[in-house]
Amino acid sequence: MASITKRVEVTLILLLLLCSLTTNVIARSVHSTSDVDIFPQGAIDSDESWYLDDRITFTSERADYTNSILADNRITFEHLRPANLETVQAWSQTSPSESSNVNGAPDSSYSFTKGPVIEVTDFEIDQLTQYEIIEVKILVAFHIPGSLLQDQVRFTMNDGGVYSELVTYVNTQNPIDYMNETIWSKDITSEADWTWTKLSNLIVTMDYVSLGNTDDTQLDIDAVGLAVIVEYPWYGTEWASVESTSTGFEMPIFDVDFADGYLDGLEISSCGLTPINEGVEGSWISEVLVSEPGQNFGRIHFDASNS
Repeated sequence: MASITKRVEVTLILLLLLCSLTTNVIARSVHSTSDVDIFPQGAIDSDESWYLDDRITFTSERADYTNSILADNRITFEHLRPANLETVQAWSQTSPSESSNVNGAPDSSYSFTKGPVIEVTDFEIDQLTQYEIIEVKILVAFHIPGSLLQDQVRFTMNDGGVYSELVTYVNTQNPIDYMNETIWSKDITSEADWTWTKLSNLIVTMDYVSLGNTDDTQLDIDAVGLAVIVEYPWYGTEWASVESTSTGFEMPIFDVDFADGYLDGLEISSCGLTPINEGVEGSWISEVLVSEPGQNFGRIHFDASNS
């Protein structure tokens, strides 16, 4: 009987040892990876998969000067806004010759002369100096009521000691009227490198040159000014956009949880992570993230919808 019992014990021990050697092992291996183009329209060889749009900001109206273009395998945003040019006027405020009724804008009140010169200066440019000067013209509202047979009428300007003749009238057969309907003007843009200070200090002289024993007529002056083309700034904005959507691909996403990391000086609250001690900075280190074979990590996005 003793010998039988011993054999049974040996058998049980062997069975237990054999069972321990048959543990299940499960493993996963990657045999190959391949590239998948999830944005084929990125080649920009066709505009069929793209949506182009442009608008005036805060309106539904199409943009006037801004647009987007898909061509030559690239996206181009084009903004072609012309210069915003406006004409402003500046009239004289002072008469060195103490002539009355010649300063300010035309108002049908005038001074006349049959010999003494009429001078004006101090053009009112205070509200214009922030703008860039593009073009300058002299304006004179004047009237010569009779023909000039021997006498002359001459307009000149004095730019800091540099004198330039503007116009001379001689041997006219009829009256000259630039007072009632149109104003006489002359472009002086090329006469100097104009600044607002130079324009303000410009002196314009109107002279009736009497050459005979009797005067042919007279010169009436209503107003003298400057017409200046300036560049105004543009107000309002426009935008253009190019949009394309890629579908049919499920992108892998790692959902990182604050609870699955190491907190130092921080705690999880209903608003996310908050310092344990107010005013003391803390840190959070996430768990180790491993990308899938053949893939790289992309962008990190923060979801603050519950905060």
